Amino acid sequence: MIRAIPPIKREPIVITEVTDPEEIRQADELRAAYDRNREWYHSHQREIVDQHKGKYVAVANEKLFVAATTEELFALIDTTFPRATGIYSTYVPRQRRLFIYAIQRTMV
Repeated sequence: MIRAIPPIKREPIVITEVTDPEEIRQADELRAAYDRNREWYHSHQREIVDQHKGKYVAVANEKLFVAATTEELFALIDTTFPRATGIYSTYVPRQRRLFIYAIQRTMV
């Protein structure tokens, strides 16, 4: 059976150029912190995946945090590092899965 999917109404995207040096510096610092945390996760990924299946994990200030829910995870990070930025977080599946990504198109 073929059925038409109605188009989704979306707000227009507005792109602006940021020229304030302080705002650019803050964005660069945030991205650098995120990149450090992501790199730390990927360098320890095998042991994290082996030990924390079915859990949410995050890296803040290059330290690992693990919890059963995202709410618990970010509450734990907030108590340890109240001003943490650039947090890298993900869910560790219970078992390995294959993901298929597809582009959703509207049929007429």
